[in-house]
Amino acid sequence: MDITIVNESNKETEFFQSKAYINCNIGLLSTCNLVNCISVGGIFKSKNNKQGSFLTHESPLDYNDLIYKLYLIKQKLKKCIILKLIIFCPSNPSKDIYENNFTTEKIIKFIIRDCTLKFELEPEIKLYQTNDCMFGKAIISPNYIDTTLQFIKTKSEIKTKLDTFIPIIVKNKYGDNVYQCPYNKCKCVTGTGAVKYPNDILYWNHNYNCINKNKIVKTI
Repeated sequence: MDITIVNESNKETEFFQSKAYINCNIGLLSTCNLVNCISVGGIFKSKNNKQGSFLTHESPLDYNDLIYKLYLIKQKLKKCIILKLIIFCPSNPSKDIYENNFTTEKIIKFIIRDCTLKFELEPEIKLYQTNDCMFGKAIISPNYIDTTLQFIKTKSEIKTKLDTFIPIIVKNKYGDNVYQCPYNKCKCVTGTGAVKYPNDILYWNHNYNCINKNKIVKTI
């Protein structure tokens, strides 16, 4: 797990979930396909007064990965001054209940508290929108912070690019059907969203080395 560092002044650097970037220049950093994800961004100033930005993109289920990436970012920028901190959150977060009784809203509050302590700076909260055919997008640079909508890929397009696996169907404590990963070294359990949206890997929280991590559910 590492942070990608670029030095772009004009080009926009757009990236998918589970990535994090630092741009040591004024070019835009942006996420691709925000659904129920949390994206943390910031603006910093180096010793020579040159400004840059950083941005992450994680599923709420991978909040531990997000926390660690923010630690790495702070270490890489330890000689810089963090001028602004922004947390991009879904305007209508999922109501799924995850392991340890966590919800997306609880995880967001946890990330806000962690960022405040880690960077000693109160983060600004910026909400992004989604709809039936478009995902959210977070955008940041030293001169520009915003969110917008972007068209999503169709399910048929996703199916051609991702392998499939057959999950185990189990019941949660409320009696609802949820999925469990069949891989012995993972065995993660989803919320109900994974059952409702089987083609969306964002509802899974596989172990980092799970063979099913980037696969979608095979429909029979």
